[in-house]
Amino acid sequence: MQDSKVKLPLALLILLLIQTTAPLASALVSPPLNSEIVTSADLTSLNMLGVAPSGLAENGWVADEFASGQVNLLYRDANLLSVEDWASAIGSSTISGWYVLSHSYPVPSEWFGQLADAGIECQSFLPPTSFNCKLNGHKVSSLENLEVEGIMQLDSTDKIRDQLAIGLSGGEMDFFNPYVNEYGALVNIVLSGNELPEGIYQREDIELDSHSTRYATLAIEASALPWLAQQD
Repeated sequence: MQDSKVKLPLALLILLLIQTTAPLASALVSPPLNSEIVTSADLTSLNMLGVAPSGLAENGWVADEFASGQVNLLYRDANLLSVEDWASAIGSSTISGWYVLSHSYPVPSEWFGQLADAGIECQSFLPPTSFNCKLNGHKVSSLENLEVEGIMQLDSTDKIRDQLAIGLSGGEMDFFNPYVNEYGALVNIVLSGNELPEGIYQREDIELDSHSTRYATLAIEASALPWLAQQD
């Protein structure tokens, strides 16, 4: 009987220790998010259309002290997550889709070819030292071997010009555009690669006008913008 009395408080003590240390362990592996969304994009107009910043580390919302470099985008300087921190912060050691990959400065001319040899298609150059690249289940460790220093994926709010968002949300654009109003717009888009987003032909609020390599023109209703912004 005495043994059981001893074991019960001991079990409670162990349980309390687990409860005390669990939040600490969680904090150590949680993504180093930037608590403040810093962008010059017109978030008011974008929010009216259903587009908002994700706030996720994988989309470049990383605190400066955890960043492994920056990407100079139109409306913000996005922070890259280091290759070493990616798996623990995001929870996956493999990556698929279009992601921004950075190299240390200066970027060697042969690096682009090395990525291609590894099955990584890269297109747009993003200053100062990054490319937008398509990964196909690549291991984070293999990216480290390819001298990739930082990784991020563009946020939805990085992809839309302010004037388009203002016009579609019913606001007054800086310059009159007869092809944009609160009901819809004729828009030019730049694709990450050469293919249109999967499922675009099934949408009733998008009509394809033209498509050539990485460029396309679409007639869209305002409801289509959030979906387009979420595509790779």
